[in-house]
Amino acid sequence: TEEEWTELCRECDWVWTILNGYRGYLITGPNGNSIFLPPAGSREGSESYDIWVFGFYWSSTLCPTISRKAACLVLVKDYGGNYCRNYNRNRGHSVRPVTE
Repeated sequence: TEEEWTELCRECDWVWTILNGYRGYLITGPNGNSIFLPPAGSREGSESYDIWVFGFYWSSTLCPTISRKAACLVLVKDYGGNYCRNYNRNRGHSVRPVTE
């Protein structure tokens, strides 16, 4: 959800690193659990954009006022993931499935 992405941005430590040969953020929460998110860029149609510079990760939260948009985490190399934005849902952003 957008709430979970926001918590990740505000409550966790973000470290730019290399894991298994891939660059990205190792994000560690107060409980010691971590997740790795590479800046996988985005797709629009058959074109890829911003690979290794930006990461766009969908949430399950739809925009309450514009049905064609949903919230996503935007992470930026060297700046962390410090904001969520509403993007058109036809964009090819990444999905990072998690389980409790």
